[in-house]
Amino acid sequence: MKREEIQILLRKEGYKATEGRVALIFELAKRKEPQTILSLSKRLKSVFDETNIYRALESFVKSGFVRKIDFQKSHAYYELALGEHHHHLVCAECGKIEDVDLCVDSIEKKALKDSKSFSSIKSHSLEFFGICRQCAR
Repeated sequence: MKREEIQILLRKEGYKATEGRVALIFELAKRKEPQTILSLSKRLKSVFDETNIYRALESFVKSGFVRKIDFQKSHAYYELALGEHHHHLVCAECGKIEDVDLCVDSIEKKALKDSKSFSSIKSHSLEFFGICRQCAR
C-alpha cells in the first residue's frame, strides 16, 4: 500500500492524514503479522512516540479500522482490519503467528440465538494456540 493510498484511506475513514498516522498505517500494512505497540514504536520513533501510537491505535480500533488482538500475552497486538475477516494460529513455544482464513459465523449466529440478553454481536475474536512444526521437532 502506498502512502498516497493511506492518506486517502485515512480521510475516507474520517481521520486527518498526519505524518504519524500515515507512517503508522504504512507499518501495519507492510507487516504480515499483527504488531505490538513496542515493535511499532521502535520503527516509528522519528515521527510518533509510544503514547501517540497507543492513542491512534485505540481510536482506529474504536472505529473498526484496526483490529486489536489478544494472544494471551502481557500486551495487545494490532493489525489493519481491511480485507477478509480472519483468525490466527499462535505457537505457544516460539510465538509464531499464522493467519487462518476461516470464520465462525455459524457459532456467532447460534450464540446470538441462544442469548437471553443480546440482540446483536458487533464482532468476535478467535485464536488457536498450539505448537508449530518447527518447535514440535
